[in-house]
Order: sequence, then structure tokens, then C-alpha cells
Amino acid sequence: MKLGLIQTKQNELYDFGNLDLRLSIEQVVELQNEMKNQTLELIREACKKKCDFIVTSEAINFCGPPNNICCNYTEVIPSLEDSFFQEVAAIAKEEKKYIVLGAYNKREGKMFNSTLVYDTKGEQKYQYDKVHLAGSENDCLTAGKEYLVMDTKFGKIGIAICWDMQFPEVCRELVLGGADLIVCPTWGWEQIYGHARAYENGIYVASAMSVPFQDNIKGIRNPSEVVSPMGEILASGSRNKAEVVTCELDIRDCHEYKQLRISCRHPNTYKHISMNYDNNNV
Repeated sequence: MKLGLIQTKQNELYDFGNLDLRLSIEQVVELQNEMKNQTLELIREACKKKCDFIVTSEAINFCGPPNNICCNYTEVIPSLEDSFFQEVAAIAKEEKKYIVLGAYNKREGKMFNSTLVYDTKGEQKYQYDKVHLAGSENDCLTAGKEYLVMDTKFGKIGIAICWDMQFPEVCRELVLGGADLIVCPTWGWEQIYGHARAYENGIYVASAMSVPFQDNIKGIRNPSEVVSPMGEILASGSRNKAEVVTCELDIRDCHEYKQLRISCRHPNTYKHISMNYDNNNV
């Protein structure tokens, strides 16, 4: 399959360092629309590049840090019936593509940081809600309760969102569920753990990163990339611009590596792995 990673360039909504920033609801909506239009344009570009499976970056309709906006999150986070989601579904159907969309959404009175998965018929086939919320997300959003591995014609694909990847247990859970590839919409991709997750599980890992508002991708963070089961970079984006990163893959060819990593485990010895952290025992 041809994988397409949508790397966006963030706008003022993502100006986390500006503590004095205050945005009206009208400004928030305008900036959200700017990010949504950028994402749609890049999705269409990925379709022109004949990508089969398209992954956007995390929360492309982010509404700003709670303390920086002069409105309630519930006013600017859409339901799944929102016209933007319908437009993404229409592209998936028309172009016969899988699209994994990172987006805030609300359902049954709760708000989530999710990935919405549209199949080649334009149906929202799956959704995954981020389990490991980070920072102020914990004040506003509801954490997911389970992980997702989806069966596609290309192989089995798992999803993690940003901070989820910091925890080795997440990828191991997805791999034990059959994943050949894990895709990660994110704002903070770091090779230090991304390559380790691919290597330690014998699978492919792909990240769809965003370029920060104030600067380029730098420091410990890295651009969008595709990593092999041996921890090698197969494709990578730039550090300073929005773009589509593509890579041709047969994700099923990881089975030999995955078998090697997983079959040598001794789960009966891992007695503490699912325990809650106890400060008294450290």
C-alpha cells in the first residue's frame, strides 16, 4: 500500500507559550476553519499522489488551550454529524481511500481527542479515543477505555495518539491484538521512543506530525516519519513546512520480525506489568 502522512503547520490556536493570548469564539472558529481547510487540501494532495491509506496529524480542529479562549470547549467542539466530518467522508468515498482523521469531537455529553477512521466507502468504520491524555486535556476531555486494531485489506493496523506512544504497554497491546503497523497522529513525535516501539515489537510505525506555530520542529522532536521493524527510517518529512509524506509498504512482511520479538516473551514472569504505580514501593 501507499501510505500518506499529513503534516500540517499549526496556527495561532497552538500558541502554547503565549499566556496573554485571549481569543473570542469568532476568532477560534476562524482559526479552526483555517486548520480544517489546510488539512482538506493536504488530504486531496495525498489522493493525487495515489496514497491508499491517509493519516492526519492529531486534533486538527483543536480549539486552543482552555485558558486562552473566551468561550467554553463545548461551543467549539463538534459532534460527529458536523459538516467537516461529512466532507472528509465524501473524499474517502469519492477517492476510495482510507482516511484516519485526528479530531476533537463530542458524543453523549462528553468530549474526546479521537481518530475517526473512514473506509473506502466513506463510512466512519472505527473511532479510537486517546487513552493517555496530556496536560490540560485532562481538565476538559474524557479518556478512552480501549485500544483499536482494525482489519484492512493491507493488513492489521493499530492506532495510538501522541502521548499514548510514551507507554510501551500501548504498542505491545496493539501488537498482541495483531497489528502489523501502528499509526500515530501527534504534535510531539520523538524518535527516541518511536523507533524503539517499532524495533521492540517487530512492526512498522508511522507518525503524522505537526509543525509548531512559533518555530520549526526541533530539539527532541522529529518530523512525520515511517519506521521499519528494524528501527530504520523509511520516509521522513521536513522540519519547517506542511506537506504529505509518502511511503510504499507491504506491512505484512513484518511477521518474521514480530514473531521473533513476541514469541520469546515470558508473560508468566511479568507479575507487576499491569499493576498501578505505588509510590510506597519505589
